[in-house]
Amino acid sequence: MDQGLHPIENEDGEVADEVLQALGEAGDNAQGNQDDQPSAAQVFNRIVRFEEILQHAWEEFKDEISGKLDILKGDVNTLHGNVQEMLELQRGQGELEVGCSVVLLDIRKIGKVKSLTDKFAEVILDEDNRKVKKKKTSLMRIQSIH
Repeated sequence: MDQGLHPIENEDGEVADEVLQALGEAGDNAQGNQDDQPSAAQVFNRIVRFEEILQHAWEEFKDEISGKLDILKGDVNTLHGNVQEMLELQRGQGELEVGCSVVLLDIRKIGKVKSLTDKFAEVILDEDNRKVKKKKTSLMRIQSIH
């Protein structure tokens, strides 16, 4: 357990007179030196004020965190949109068709689609007229400019 003094204790370990006054148990100690000791009402008011300050600080903290979370959510949504856009580009910018020009992403060569299946495409490379079979996900369609 923490060996430090509890805020309601004096250095000698006894309950502080202010606490006794607030509880109405001050007895003779509270009456003895009234000028140096705060009244029970003052102690109570300090406790209430302390609670108000803590509540206000907590509300400010929640508002600050909420604002930062909103910013992060916006950043995550933007990042998600960018990733989706990149995935669409990688998937070939739409459906592949026989005869369209494509880039083979893994070997960085250009060719034309000769035939298609559900998952694969046969491509004739422009460079050497060689036929290669690739997954559709490793091809990117080149949009023709007209």
